Amino acid sequence: MGLTNWKGARVRKGDVTVAKNYLERDEISELNRVVTMFLGFAEDRALRRKQLTMAAWVARTDRFLTFKERHVSGDAGRGSHERIETLVRDRYAAFVAARRSRERALSEDDDMEGLKPLAAIASPRKRFE
Repeated sequence: MGLTNWKGARVRKGDVTVAKNYLERDEISELNRVVTMFLGFAEDRALRRKQLTMAAWVARTDRFLTFKERHVSGDAGRGSHERIETLVRDRYAAFVAARRSRERALSEDDDMEGLKPLAAIASPRKRFE
């Protein structure tokens, strides 16, 4: 699947649509630093009782990211997000089918291994004629 992070021991359906789950450790660290800086900026504005509309926050966020020399997308990315979401859901379905097949094969192998000691101690029946 290409994931680098997920909750628990198994990849779940919800994990594949979270963009952060595809980031490497240094990319996650970088993301956390930028988010911390932005939240500090937002908290400072709130403590100074500076009110903003949502549209103004979007503009401030874009200016903040530009100031920090980060890429700012020109659109909301809705179409590409939906396309990617469909793609990863399809790949996840194939991934789950392959995982279930592997688990079934391993389970059957374990069952056969478990039966070997029983077969070794069982004696063949003699036919009486």
